Amino acid sequence: MSHAPCPPPARPDAIPGPSHARARTPAAQRPRTTRLEMRAVSTAPGRARAFLRAALACWGLTALTDDAEAITSELVTNGITASQQAAPAGITPAPVWLTITDATAELLIDVWDPSPEPPVAGHVPGTWDENGRGLLIVKALSHRWAWYHLNGHAGKVVWAALLTR
Repeated sequence: MSHAPCPPPARPDAIPGPSHARARTPAAQRPRTTRLEMRAVSTAPGRARAFLRAALACWGLTALTDDAEAITSELVTNGITASQQAAPAGITPAPVWLTITDATAELLIDVWDPSPEPPVAGHVPGTWDENGRGLLIVKALSHRWAWYHLNGHAGKVVWAALLTR
């Protein structure tokens, strides 16, 4: 079985605005971070999961794969939907960014999308509803999750954390 190469480390300027994962720490303690830009298309969640699996394998965090993949899939799917809804008619939706960070005791999964609208949390879908369970899944699987607007930039970041220890 062949393994995907390790994702390249993230460039600090790769996405607009600050990231809570880019703290100023000594180089030896700096968290490992990698980013992926994806078009807002239906194949993006699968691409994001493959990228995540490669990063977790390189970082020795494969025990987190199942929960991290489910969280990544839900956050990326929500980001794609938000990007598509934010795009004016006839305009290609803006890309969505996935940032994965192996911090000291947490794996952080961030997804940026161009919509300033907050994620819809707390809604309990009906039995036959086809949508509305994503953030419930994220909440159930993650240690913590939240979202924030980027100061001076468009869009928002929705993130979730899994404990690594």
